Amino acid sequence: MVCRTTFGAANVADCPRRTYKNLSAVEEEISRIKSRKNLLLWYTADEPDGWGDPLDATTTAYDKIYDMDGYHPVSLVLNCQDYEFEAYTAGTDIVMQDAYMIGINATHSVVWDTECTSDYGDCGCDNCVGEYEDISRRVDQFGDQLRALGWERTKAIWTVSQAFGGSSYWSRIPAGKEWVLQSMLAVTHGALGMFHSVYHPILLAHRISRNHSLE
Repeated sequence: MVCRTTFGAANVADCPRRTYKNLSAVEEEISRIKSRKNLLLWYTADEPDGWGDPLDATTTAYDKIYDMDGYHPVSLVLNCQDYEFEAYTAGTDIVMQDAYMIGINATHSVVWDTECTSDYGDCGCDNCVGEYEDISRRVDQFGDQLRALGWERTKAIWTVSQAFGGSSYWSRIPAGKEWVLQSMLAVTHGALGMFHSVYHPILLAHRISRNHSLE
């Protein structure tokens, strides 16, 4: 398996996120790239709360990675506002949020043709209302949960900004300034780092370059 890496000079190894529940695969992947000088961090679970992964899966992978490489931090991204936050976040150094709110219908799922309420339905952004403040609220909530668990000094919050759209739950791609706004909202509310999620990087760059206004 080839690890996809990002950030150019500083790379993020995200190969464990495809196989993090398979410890034999994790061991092979960590052994292969842990000595790279430009490795920034490991990215294990991608929305384990949304997929309903085993509650101990992130911690089991985290322990394996630290047995083999105790230097580079481990990260994961959570999809839900608050579903088994403690269990999944126990297995990470960096917890990321991904409230993708641009272009959604927050009350009716265009994918499943059902309503979305606080306890039912999937509209592409858990318990969101479709406004930029969905991001700042999510970062605030993650911060509150870390403090309640006594983890505010041992775990950091990062953000994943939406840089895709035009399909599924999301009717359009964010404009360039909207991408910046997402990132800055998260940072001003306590996020210490950021990724962005994009399906087609070349198309995205072209679309964003042609639309720099807030919509």
